[in-house]
Amino acid sequence: MVILKRKLFSVVLVVCLIMGLIPNLKAQASTVYSPRLSAPGYDNGYYYSNKNPYYESGYGMPNCTAYAYGRVYEYLGSRPKLSLQGAGYWWSDNLNNGWYSYGSTPKLGAVACWDQWSVSYGHVAVVEQINGDGTIVISESSWSGVRFRTATINADGSGYYGNLRFRGFIYPLSDAVSADEAAAAETAEEPKAEEAKAEESKTEEPKAEESKATLKSVDEIAQEVLDGKWSANEERRVMLTAAGYDYDTVQSRVNELVKARDEAAAKAAEEAAKAKKAEEAKAAEDAKKAEEAKVAEDAKKAEEPKTETSSSVVAVPVLDISTVSDVRYGNVNNSVKLLQGYLNQFGYWCGPADGYFGSQTYSAVVSFQKANGLVVDGYCGRKTWGAIATRVNGGSTTSAPATTATSAPAASTAGTTTTTTTAAPAQTQGSFDYTKMAGVSYGSFNNSVGSLQKLLNNRGYSAGPVDNYFGAQTRQAVSSYQRDHGLVVDGYCGPQTWKSLANA
Repeated sequence: MVILKRKLFSVVLVVCLIMGLIPNLKAQASTVYSPRLSAPGYDNGYYYSNKNPYYESGYGMPNCTAYAYGRVYEYLGSRPKLSLQGAGYWWSDNLNNGWYSYGSTPKLGAVACWDQWSVSYGHVAVVEQINGDGTIVISESSWSGVRFRTATINADGSGYYGNLRFRGFIYPLSDAVSADEAAAAETAEEPKAEEAKAEESKTEEPKAEESKATLKSVDEIAQEVLDGKWSANEERRVMLTAAGYDYDTVQSRVNELVKARDEAAAKAAEEAAKAKKAEEAKAAEDAKKAEEAKVAEDAKKAEEPKTETSSSVVAVPVLDISTVSDVRYGNVNNSVKLLQGYLNQFGYWCGPADGYFGSQTYSAVVSFQKANGLVVDGYCGRKTWGAIATRVNGGSTTSAPATTATSAPAASTAGTTTTTTTAAPAQTQGSFDYTKMAGVSYGSFNNSVGSLQKLLNNRGYSAGPVDNYFGAQTRQAVSSYQRDHGLVVDGYCGPQTWKSLANA
């Protein structure tokens, strides 16, 4: 009897603790968020000091990752658990490391993430306001562009970066509210808290018995935790313990459910990948058979005696490479669609000729380049178009311009000089007018980039193939050259860097 009374007293005490904690938890559950709608000052250490790892490594603002990292650091007041790589890695790094919760619903202080169907390129920004018309206000910075700006975009992230896909939001703050929402909630909760307290004082013992009788199973509670029905971290521990559950047992079951869910998702993804690979292999095989059949049919027709009159002869369509543009991964245009049609016809399967240069088209270009002794880079430039035209036209590119896709001048043989107009201006080390060179940075694609790549390669700083595209390898080579020659290390080739290269 004494033991029963003690147990009953413990239950009542637990319920009382719950009722006493609830008002405090409600009062402290939300963080009042102060939006940043103007640029941070240069004396703000979250953005412009070695607190910010991007600033410290020479990739400070203007840079979307440097700004977003500093902004989250600023409102948390402690170093955030965010990726220290390019913006394209932020979503996958958070997902793989389990740093913060994430989703598709915008929240104050959330980090909005975009990428380009790969981790090589992307963009990040911070949600500052949530409007009632289905839009949100973000703050951001951009690489080698605007140091700070705000923008109003769709709440689902669509339509803002046409060449990027929106992944979702990372939630460093899971419970932030605006100052207006916090004031309204506090005003509304005061009379309710008083009423609840008066009512609970009358029914403490019945509630204790009811709570004891209606405890849910560990599996049910674990599922509710996964569904987000319980608060996060330490608040969850307090509330689960006060409600009569063993926190460690519940959390262990949550971990088991998460592992099972992830394994099921991984298995489904693996099976889907296998099915897609098999489908692509079959499509490639079918395309190859169709091409072989067409070749055989054409050969048979060629052997038949020709009795047509001159008026019945139909001109064979030719490919004039002066009418098509160079294309690469991510492009969407008619030149891509034409490329896909020819490669499919040759047996290098690109999938449907839809005009989008995706991973399947990239693989087909690489295979064609390997088979035809070309530079294997997945980029369809003049030489690759020339090889395609030669095959289509039976040995001629037709009307191909004298300009080639490489910035290197044509080699000369003994006794004979052959001049070829190149995409980048002809030059030797220290013999060009640097004042006429345009400033170039990551993402640029022009002749000046080709000239830069050639100069860096000649001076022992590997910028990769001379393809006129300012990618990650070119940026690393520029930064290394700047560091070795006492220049500002920013990966941007402007007047000072051009001048140094000209005089080196």
